[in-house]
Amino acid sequence: MLKPTTSPWGAVQSTDVLADGIVSVSTASHGGIKLDADRQAAMPEGWSKDGGWYEEDCNWCLPFIIFQADILAHGDECAVRSIKNSRHVEILQDWHPDLYEEYFNTKLKEGESYIRTHPLNKT
Repeated sequence: MLKPTTSPWGAVQSTDVLADGIVSVSTASHGGIKLDADRQAAMPEGWSKDGGWYEEDCNWCLPFIIFQADILAHGDECAVRSIKNSRHVEILQDWHPDLYEEYFNTKLKEGESYIRTHPLNKT
């Protein structure tokens, strides 16, 4: 069973299994989602993050979109609520608009994606 003790954000203080091969991790200051090798290999091209780590603010939505059915079936209350409230879809739209458009076969309008409206590299 996947139970990491270290993460890109420091020592893991707690873990919650969301589904087989999908774990939510918390550290003293941050956290995210960790995928095992099989889940990581199942991520579509352009969706995977280094080492199977998905940061809790902007990237957790990626495995939640791809493995939504498994997380709904096995995840904790918070994970299930995030999916039922479509929070994972909102985060994908805001922070990964190209992936959103590709996955949902749609084109976002101006102002419908936070990162496009407020680019981080704006001077």
